[in-house]
Amino acid sequence: MNKRQYLRFIIAVGGLLLLVFTGGRLWLHRSLYHISEADFSSIPSRCAVSDSAFQYEINLGRRFIKKFMLENQSPSFSLAVAWRGRLIWSEAFGYINLEQQIPATPETRYRINSVSKPITGAALAKLYEAGCISPDSAVQRYIPDFRVKSYPVTLRHLAAHTAGIRHYRSDDERLNTKHFSSLDEALQVFANDSLLFRPGSQVKYSSFGYNLLGSVVERASGQNYLDYIRTEVLAPANARGIGIEQNDTSKVLYYERRGAQPLQLVPPIDQSIKYPSGGLVGTPSDLVAFGAAYWKGKIVSPETVSLFTRMQLVNSGEETGFGLGWELSRTPSKTKRFLVETCAALGFYLPKATGFYESVYHRGGSPGSISGLVIYKNHDLVLAFASNVNGEGEHTPWKLPTFMMEQFIKH
Repeated sequence: MNKRQYLRFIIAVGGLLLLVFTGGRLWLHRSLYHISEADFSSIPSRCAVSDSAFQYEINLGRRFIKKFMLENQSPSFSLAVAWRGRLIWSEAFGYINLEQQIPATPETRYRINSVSKPITGAALAKLYEAGCISPDSAVQRYIPDFRVKSYPVTLRHLAAHTAGIRHYRSDDERLNTKHFSSLDEALQVFANDSLLFRPGSQVKYSSFGYNLLGSVVERASGQNYLDYIRTEVLAPANARGIGIEQNDTSKVLYYERRGAQPLQLVPPIDQSIKYPSGGLVGTPSDLVAFGAAYWKGKIVSPETVSLFTRMQLVNSGEETGFGLGWELSRTPSKTKRFLVETCAALGFYLPKATGFYESVYHRGGSPGSISGLVIYKNHDLVLAFASNVNGEGEHTPWKLPTFMMEQFIKH
């Protein structure tokens, strides 16, 4: 092959690769955002905030969400986005009650599930900064009457899910109907159980561990847990709408998806078994206000934020994927990104794909509801969302930030 033929070959190959890449990007864009006008109009929406500077990204986001809702039988979906501490988008889609066609609004308070954990983590950070707690102290220092285990359990172990405290064991615990008059009473559900492993040696996600931390907040502060987070965590963030289920939230019906079967209602539950770990309610706007305020050092100092969002390790030195109150993700490799994009174009959303950018986040899922809060560390961008359909299946909407939010980051 002479030089001229070789040059033609290189140009042809380069042109083919460019064509494949461009076609692939157009295919991905179409697969994520294309929805017929009839389908688009079939899902009602109510918008509270829509920043004109981000109108292109918001319009794409609307198409993405409605397409995702149709594909996944989501009755309603609500989200909020903040940039530089300012709300730039807040909108709700669909119905909180399918039977009576009651539309969702941006003011609708949903169950935020395990996104309650970062709020408990922020309360611990506040107490740490005030010198009231030490992360490496045993839990009995603050709750002397909590049963001593075979090995010492510290606050750090609990917050990083390395304590060996068990998670929910049955649907009776996940769908609790008993009312607990106090956090200490709720601890009795698991207080006498043995540890699953030696603290610090493994990672095992545990909501009950965060219930225990909620009692630590009460003992160390001398206040009721809900009163403490309301005054010390939520008020500085102007996120006072976060709280517990009351009459306003009883209007939201929660649905469960079971394969191809019609959506089924989840029976009423009592959240008092898990306020600090997954029992709070709020709007996505409340959540982004909390996330932005926390990250900007308006609740605790930036130094304390850095300490509590630092990757925790097990005894072997392996990363846990958790900070103290938060899940942590890093920028994925180009290979993983390509795999995620390809799967999405084919209609499959990979688990734990919270974004293409380094983030501090937490997901929440329980029978009948899902939620998420993501802080994009290097872009001053915060997203929160919630829905009234279960997050226990394979197709869960907490993968949404992977694609939708990239448009905002590029902006």
